[in-house]
Amino acid sequence: NEEETGDCKITFIHQMGVAPTLKRIAHMQTRIVLKENAVSHWEYFIDDQIIDEDIWKEALKDRRDILRSICSN
Repeated sequence: NEEETGDCKITFIHQMGVAPTLKRIAHMQTRIVLKENAVSHWEYFIDDQIIDEDIWKEALKDRRDILRSICSN
């Protein structure tokens, strides 16, 4: 429970209208405005499956490349 542990989670969804859903969750010890040094660790997901950060970042890069290609045509 967040009240008991003092932890705060912020979920970022990188949907961009296509599947699968790319999601990452910031686990924080404070409820202040999100700053990189306030995040104790991140969890990375494709749909509901937790994955390695490098795989997640590559999936996000691939998706952005595809969307750039679509927008430029």
